[in-house]
This record gives sequence, C-alpha cells and structure tokens, in this order.
Amino acid sequence: PFSFEELRARVGGQMARRRAELRSRALGIELAGVRQASQAERRARSWLECVIEQLPDGVVLTDADGQVTARNRSALAMAGEQGVIDLRDLRGEPVPPAELPAVRALSERRAVAKRELRVRAQDGRLVPVLVGAVPVLSGAGIVLGSATIVEDISAQKELERLREEWSSIVAHDLRQPVSAIALAADGATFSLSETRLGLIPATIGPYVIA
Repeated sequence: PFSFEELRARVGGQMARRRAELRSRALGIELAGVRQASQAERRARSWLECVIEQLPDGVVLTDADGQVTARNRSALAMAGEQGVIDLRDLRGEPVPPAELPAVRALSERRAVAKRELRVRAQDGRLVPVLVGAVPVLSGAGIVLGSATIVEDISAQKELERLREEWSSIVAHDLRQPVSAIALAADGATFSLSETRLGLIPATIGPYVIA
C-alpha cells in the first residue's frame, strides 16, 4: 500500500515523464519540418543557380550597395581584364557611373528598360549589347540589390548589315537595266520623231517603217 503522498508523487512523476516525452516528440517533429524546409530551400536555390548559370545572356547580381555578389558564366565571358564588364556608349565612351543600369535601378527603385550599349572586350573590340536592370525588393519594399541582364546582339547586328548590303546590291543591279531601258526608250522616241519629219526611216529589226 502507498500513502497518499507517495501515490501523488508517483502519478506526478509519470505525468512529468509523459509531458517530457510529448515535448521531445513535438520538438523532433518541429526539427524534422525545419530540416525538410531547409532541404527544400537548398534545392530551390540550387535549381535557380543552375538556371541563371545556363542563361545565354549575362546576369550580374549586386547587393543594396552595388557590390557584385554573383555572375553567371556568360557575364564572366564578357568581363574585361579586371573581371568587370566595361560598358561603353555607342561612341565608345565609358558610361558614367550614375547612368549604369544597375546604379539607376538601385537609386530609382524601378526597372530600367534595355538600351543599346557596347561592351569593351579584352581584345579591344566593342561588342553591341542590350543592357537592362531591375531592383530586387523584399516583401516590405526594401531594396535588397539589383539584377542586370546583358544581351549580346552581335548576331542581329551582323544580319542587319548583311540585309543592308544585299538591299544595296539589289538596288544597284535593278538600276542598270532600268537605265538601259530608259536610254532605249529615249532613242526610240528620237527615231520616231525624225521619221515623222521625213529625215530618216525608223527600223525595227528587218522591217522598215515608211
């Protein structure tokens, strides 16, 4: 037989152990959920990094201070000797820092539409590109950084050049027969006029117009 105090102590101990077990089980479930969420987050981040890395356009990410935090391989291929993408205007002059798309996206807190610029390559060539940028905002509207897209349009520019060259060749070739026809028409008009005046007969092939 147990006294009331002993019984109460035993029951209290069992209840305490049961509460501890429940807390431990709940903590284990919570930790498992955190681990699953962390794994899902890592998978999503890894997938996003793979997508950005394989994009054909250059992608440059910066923090809120404008410091580069990530670049894909296309952006690295466009970078100059110091690892920086050297943006130039259409005249080949360096773009002022305040007019850089990433700087404008951070300062103006809005997307900067793509504009045609040039990237100075390591061999000194000026590569035609389209550059645009967007700010990266938190849910509360705080600027976290920026994302810049640099699209190489060398192929399009070459197609435009070939199209213009072909159009010029076609126009030149068309002008030659047109000029010949015009000269022949002028000559025929002159001959008919002389014939009407009775000065010379006008001939067309073997026939003679009297």
